[in-house]
Amino acid sequence: MPNTLVHLGIQGAISRAGLPSVSMRWVFLGCVIPDVPWIMRRAINLSPVDPDPYWLMSYATVQASLLFCLVLAAAIALMSRRFWPVVAVLSGNAALHLLLDAVEIKPGNGAHFFAPLSWQHFRFDLLWPHSPLIYAATGLGLLFSTYVLFQYRRQPIAFSLPASAKATTITILIAAYLLTPMWLTSGPYEDDNHFVRTLQEMELRPGQRIEIDRGAYEINGSAGLVSTFAGEKLRLTGEMPANATAVSLSGVFVDENTVRVEEIQATTERFRSFASIVGLAFVAGVWLIGNLNGDSILISRGR
Repeated sequence: MPNTLVHLGIQGAISRAGLPSVSMRWVFLGCVIPDVPWIMRRAINLSPVDPDPYWLMSYATVQASLLFCLVLAAAIALMSRRFWPVVAVLSGNAALHLLLDAVEIKPGNGAHFFAPLSWQHFRFDLLWPHSPLIYAATGLGLLFSTYVLFQYRRQPIAFSLPASAKATTITILIAAYLLTPMWLTSGPYEDDNHFVRTLQEMELRPGQRIEIDRGAYEINGSAGLVSTFAGEKLRLTGEMPANATAVSLSGVFVDENTVRVEEIQATTERFRSFASIVGLAFVAGVWLIGNLNGDSILISRGR
């Protein structure tokens, strides 16, 4: 997926041009809704909790689908005083985020617009993450986010303290967002999203195809090693990049731990991670700075 600054720049500019009266705070929040499951997954992996990595990947895949993005958008919008405009902005930007994700070349990865009816990845495969256009869009995102942070920080945001009926609905939606994916993980697993089934069923690996998106990479003697999302290191054979720290690849297992590489690309994972962290800081900034000035968030008691 493109880094967060790319989403803020492109989606922010589109939203600003098409809906000039809409607060950019809601736009920016909608931009990151599809990333919430992946942020949660990374936080869990860094915590003392040690869930099954294959189950966790399937869970995050379900949660990042368009359907569950809309569920989270509805829960957030119910906390505002203008439900329909806010839910439209949040949902529209979540959907646009997934469309932008589909633009990048991501082996074994992609967006899900029709889940749980279909778990087939949707993607256009037009640009590598290290494409000059991605760098240009990152710069656009940095400039646009800086502009928003300093020019739109005084736009008021209206929240309402939910009455009992609304609070119940919000609770149900959040519970559905967090719990329902637990019962749907078999979908992406059976469809081998992110090659979770291939990677977990080690004895069946020989002869199976494998694709890895932005896996940590190192050279070990004459062979390369790539890390899967589960932390396993696979040995690579074939022509290897010499100076890479992360790669995206496709190939075939020749035994349980060795992949014959058919295509491999060095990627810029460190740059992407840094740009995403900066982008998330801007999202937090546009919500917090005005509030610290005491002029941005209006709260009333809901009915």
